[in-house]
Amino acid sequence: MRGCHIMCHEIGHQFGLRHCIYYECLMNGIMSAEEQRNGGIRLLCPVCCKKLKQNLKFDTSERFTKLAEACDQLGFAEEAAIYRKLLKDC
Repeated sequence: MRGCHIMCHEIGHQFGLRHCIYYECLMNGIMSAEEQRNGGIRLLCPVCCKKLKQNLKFDTSERFTKLAEACDQLGFAEEAAIYRKLLKDC
């Protein structure tokens, strides 16, 4: 799971996102080995999600639906539940 988070973080950079300073977010920089070990679930915060949406012009509901489905396929049940909750809130 940690490898997936690192990969998604690096892909975020490829889509123009910088390290996030606003929230606990997938795009936070990792400054120490301890921060890397703590890991935890990391999703894009509202600020970074908005930046990504401006760059890629996606439909938020469709994105959260597809992310929940991908998490289900990968066995990331907790993340899938978060995306479904976000989907209800949009």
